[in-house]
Amino acid sequence: MLIMKGESTTTNAEYEVIGKDGILYSIEVMSSPYYNGKEIIGIQGIANNITKRKRSDKALRESEEKYHGIFDNVQDVYYETLLNGTILEVSPSISILSKGQYKMDDLIGKSMIDFYAHPEERQVILTELKTKGAITDFEVTFRNRDGSFVPCSVSAKLVLDVNGQPGKVIGSMHDITDRKNVTEALKLAKEKAEASDKLKTDFLNNISHEVRTPLNGILGFAEIMPQSEISE
Repeated sequence: MLIMKGESTTTNAEYEVIGKDGILYSIEVMSSPYYNGKEIIGIQGIANNITKRKRSDKALRESEEKYHGIFDNVQDVYYETLLNGTILEVSPSISILSKGQYKMDDLIGKSMIDFYAHPEERQVILTELKTKGAITDFEVTFRNRDGSFVPCSVSAKLVLDVNGQPGKVIGSMHDITDRKNVTEALKLAKEKAEASDKLKTDFLNNISHEVRTPLNGILGFAEIMPQSEISE
């Protein structure tokens, strides 16, 4: 044992012990040689109960693992940016949204504004965030590397720094191409239905006009015929 040889250690030793209550505790022990004159006759030390710290560390690790598990596998794109648009973090699902044209490393450190088809949308988002603190289901258009566009829905929240000032933006976005296609199909169907309804109305108006024209003559003469002063 190094201490019994008179050598010092640079780190404290950690142990797990079972208390009288049967509960497992973590302790940290700081040890040093115990001398009788120049002779080492034992070890002296201080033990510190670090159970709470160890449990907190374990809970933090598990929370981080859980977060990274969700972060790495979420289908929507999760991102963090500075207020100026610099991308701090983006989830691997960006590869799905961009149809394989972008990966995490392609975007981190770049400006989020560069990937908007309409950069003014970013300013609208910032204005809304500074006013309301958060936005939900805000439609933007993401521009791919090949110039193609992906319609997206963005939900984001403004995060304050330690001084209570706006520090960064965290949010998520997902592809709404299918939703946009359904909406467009419904719009076209509505326009076709309205056009069909107009044609039907025009047709009925024309038929009504054609029917009324001869009836006007018949009804006119029918009113004249009963008059007594009319000869045969």
